[in-house]
Amino acid sequence: MPGSTENDKVEIHPARILLVGGTDESRALVRRILEQEGHELIEAPPGREGVGLAREQHPELILLDLMEMPAEGGYETATRLRSFEETQHVPLVTVGPPEDRDRALSLGCDGFIATPLKGQRFLKEIRSFLKGKRQRVRSTVQREHLEAYSKSLVEKLEAKIDELTQINEKLRQVGELKNQILENVSHELSTPLTPLLGYLDLLESGRLGPLVPRQRRALTAIAHGIRRLGRTVDNLLDLASLEDVTGSVSSVETFDPASIAEESLEALREKARVRKVTLGLRYPDTVHVVADRERLRQALVHLLDNAVTFTTRGGQVLLEIVPLEGRVRFCVYDQGEVIPAELESQVFDLFSPPGRRSPEGVSGPTLGLAVARRISENLGGSAWVESPPRMQPDFPALFHGARFAIEIPANEESP
Repeated sequence: MPGSTENDKVEIHPARILLVGGTDESRALVRRILEQEGHELIEAPPGREGVGLAREQHPELILLDLMEMPAEGGYETATRLRSFEETQHVPLVTVGPPEDRDRALSLGCDGFIATPLKGQRFLKEIRSFLKGKRQRVRSTVQREHLEAYSKSLVEKLEAKIDELTQINEKLRQVGELKNQILENVSHELSTPLTPLLGYLDLLESGRLGPLVPRQRRALTAIAHGIRRLGRTVDNLLDLASLEDVTGSVSSVETFDPASIAEESLEALREKARVRKVTLGLRYPDTVHVVADRERLRQALVHLLDNAVTFTTRGGQVLLEIVPLEGRVRFCVYDQGEVIPAELESQVFDLFSPPGRRSPEGVSGPTLGLAVARRISENLGGSAWVESPPRMQPDFPALFHGARFAIEIPANEESP
């Protein structure tokens, strides 16, 4: 029609446009231009955060601004955008200097708008890309840029591998140093403990003379502290030795796990008697395990010791053996405090935060749990805790505290 212009013929449909990258100045300019036609602009940083926002917002067009963005980073963002179902068909248009055009189109972008941006020209380009316009380059040019890009990715990957190799070596050295420190500290602590325990036995037996009641009460408190320190030293030594043999066992044999369970309970019998805690055992009639017998017993003793320590006086502790397909699970139920949900995943960690307190106010858990988990891993298994237990065993008592469990392969064919 006479007097009509191109803009008069263009029907404008406001769109949701995501802008990734750019400087403060360039983003402000793009916003000002696009808002003239009612488009909604969403700003996003480059990298994973920008890709995540693009997948969430479902834009109708994505602008990738290379201003002050490393070129490789911008094109890696484009590659990620093309790899997800939510964004792989969304028009992807790069904004950058003219010399970047062929590379952008070769590496998966649908269009390119050269800087500096001009208002009406920029709007015209946006309209055309929203309507389906796509730009292409010659196959020979695309192949050259793809080869160069692939080479750069390989070089970056090799550099990362070298970096990770160096980090792993440093971690290995730190691990060795940690074990050495544990061994040295344990040795320094155990050396004076040996004569102390000897004199303690002499005093308790009365061979150094009779004790008045007040002296005996004081001696009992001292004995408790010294023996607790001795167990801590033993646990530190165990942790140091287990660090060196992860994934291996020293002596494998076939045995009935019920016998190990009974031996483990016997080791805690006196402590349970003093605390008036009743020990229980449930196990199937026929099941066998191929494992390191002594290590398994050691792990169960640590789980039981933890349960007896944190169970309310007069309460009950149950050791249950559950046969599974190719595996055997050992569960220790207690009637202690409930472990906060946010700490459940940490109770087996070395030097983990206190999860609960014993009736005497002692914070837990102990180093013994870290030893138990390390042993279960060395036996090809795992360890975990539920607090309170999600399922109760077939047993007269109700266990409201926690269920500590280790699970190991039951036979030689198990991993």
